[in-house]
Amino acid sequence: MHSLSLVFISVLACSSASILRADNHGHDPAFIGDNPDLSWMVNGTETDRAIGSCGCSSDLDRIVGGAVVKPFSLPYQAFVLAGRFMCGGTILNKRYVLTAMHCIYSPDGKKIPESQVHVMVGEHNICDGVNEGGQNIKVAAYIKNPSYEIGGVDNDIAILKLAEDIKLGDKVKPACLPTDNKKMYDGMDGIVSGYGNQVGSQPGQIVKNKISCNLKSTTVKVLSTKSEACQWLTGFEDPRVICGYQKGTDSCQGDSGGPMMVKEGGKHTVVGVVSWGIGCAGDTPGIYTRVSHHLDWIKKSIADGEC
Repeated sequence: MHSLSLVFISVLACSSASILRADNHGHDPAFIGDNPDLSWMVNGTETDRAIGSCGCSSDLDRIVGGAVVKPFSLPYQAFVLAGRFMCGGTILNKRYVLTAMHCIYSPDGKKIPESQVHVMVGEHNICDGVNEGGQNIKVAAYIKNPSYEIGGVDNDIAILKLAEDIKLGDKVKPACLPTDNKKMYDGMDGIVSGYGNQVGSQPGQIVKNKISCNLKSTTVKVLSTKSEACQWLTGFEDPRVICGYQKGTDSCQGDSGGPMMVKEGGKHTVVGVVSWGIGCAGDTPGIYTRVSHHLDWIKKSIADGEC
């Protein structure tokens, strides 16, 4: 599972990038317009985490190289359908979902109208409709990161304001937000999840993508922004991103906008948003937007969605 710009493929996926989005299709949104499995969508510790008034998910139990999770064991996961492209998201409270900015733009850089964006929560299998007690909710408005530039990779984070409240429960819960905006999480395990492409690829390699009907997850190691592998992609020690790598596994097309979680005190803390990479599950890390860098903006934006 990897992500970044919207990718031209015949299945759900997300893409990645190095400098220009045109070259970074490892973690883009995935095209689902001709995918028969998803045709129904298109056509029809306390100091370590911030627990909002809606509570947050606990008890952690790809994506390329990962495994299908126990149903509803990651209750913060959201599926985002933007036009004919898919991305991931993270439930923040009863009215807001976190995702990537590039997920709300088409491949040619045009904003996808809010009327064409839906968020589905509480469903383990996304291919058979909303039949597991989940909810498919329209998006009322985008809250765009003011520092993001269309077609770029910096500050790739956005918030979706839903048209109605999410019904929270055992199968649907918000993630925790970090409280320390200086914590880097270096060396920790990052849990990445989504429904995106399951086929790895090297830069420039053309593969037939395959999405997952059931939610999958994998674990990558958080690399220091000082590491050679991370700086080879970012060009410098960039505090706005998290680099995550584990040989043979990765986020990919269709996973864009989805969460990177760490486990703190038994709680799920969202520390990253799937953004970009070069290929999927290759020799380079995936790049995730660092949530703590945007914490003040997030908290201010979602305040009226608390329980």
